[in-house]
Amino acid sequence: MNDLEQLQQENEALTLALQAQQEINHYKQFFLAHVAHELRSPLSSLISLQLLILHDLCETPAEEKEFLTDANLAAKKLLTMIDDLVTVAKIDYGKINLDYCPIAITDLFAELNHTIKLPVENHNFKLDFFSSNSLPLINGDRQKILWVLRNLIDRSLKISSDKSGIVKLAATIDRDSSKVRLILQLPCAPNVWQLSLAKDELTEILEANRLQKISQKFFLSPALTWQLVQTMIEKMGGSVAYQPGDLAESADNHIPQNSANQTLFVFSFPSVN
Repeated sequence: MNDLEQLQQENEALTLALQAQQEINHYKQFFLAHVAHELRSPLSSLISLQLLILHDLCETPAEEKEFLTDANLAAKKLLTMIDDLVTVAKIDYGKINLDYCPIAITDLFAELNHTIKLPVENHNFKLDFFSSNSLPLINGDRQKILWVLRNLIDRSLKISSDKSGIVKLAATIDRDSSKVRLILQLPCAPNVWQLSLAKDELTEILEANRLQKISQKFFLSPALTWQLVQTMIEKMGGSVAYQPGDLAESADNHIPQNSANQTLFVFSFPSVN
């Protein structure tokens, strides 16, 4: 290889590196804009609610107290949203260490069932867990994995158009890679998890006659939740992806099948040897 060919290769490599960096910078800017958008919307709602009270527009003291109570609950939920963002950011930058330990899938499912069963049933849904006792242990941060599963289930139920159904979670072993796979089926179309700056979903509640119970609208969007989940799982050495699908039951397993109205999250974790 002569000097000219080597120079051309180096230029091509630099061009590709520059393009990759530009794409990363563009994504970061877009992600920050999305975060700012999601936090600004509930904050604007809180301010509007408080202005009603400050301007004596409440009809009765009871209504004023109700607005204050809901505003306080909304503020706490907003703080939780910010805490989640900050926690994942600190984990991503190595400021918070993950607490790794061997985890039995059956124990993980039992704890998840204990914490999420009532909220799921309140949405008129049921839980369906499938796991073999012979699965190997996985290595990860138990509480962070539970946080991931709870948040995905919570977000899907909040935006699902279904009035009832089943949230399914199955665990299998990938014989080729010896990794343990968790497959979570949620009642919503996959496109809700895509990151985009759509029209503000909270604009409608800024109307004076719809300001009550604004705290019910305070939660991170599915798209932003997905970004946090992906970061968390990858930091634990695992992987996660989502696709349309339905976990159809067979004699001894749950088999993914196509379904446009359901989302399958497929997690992969290294097993403990």
